[in-house]
Amino acid sequence: MTGIAISNSSQLLIRVTLRDDAGALLPPGTVSIQLEPNGHFSDTLAHLFPQVANVHGTIEFDTPAGATIGVLGIRSPPALTFTTLPALAR
Repeated sequence: MTGIAISNSSQLLIRVTLRDDAGALLPPGTVSIQLEPNGHFSDTLAHLFPQVANVHGTIEFDTPAGATIGVLGIRSPPALTFTTLPALAR
């Protein structure tokens, strides 16, 4: 299971894009997540996007110009150990 958490300091609409290992868009393609000032959002990818379960790929968070967000990805297998996923800047 992979979980994500996003935080911000101002009200934002963050575009989220899902891609497979080859870079092709995965359904639903691009969606948006609304964050309130000093807000946060967290969920598992399987809950947010069940259609991409067991698919390897990337998730992109496009921050609006002049805004800053923090993103944390956590992967937890059935053995209940976990690792964090590093964020890569584009």
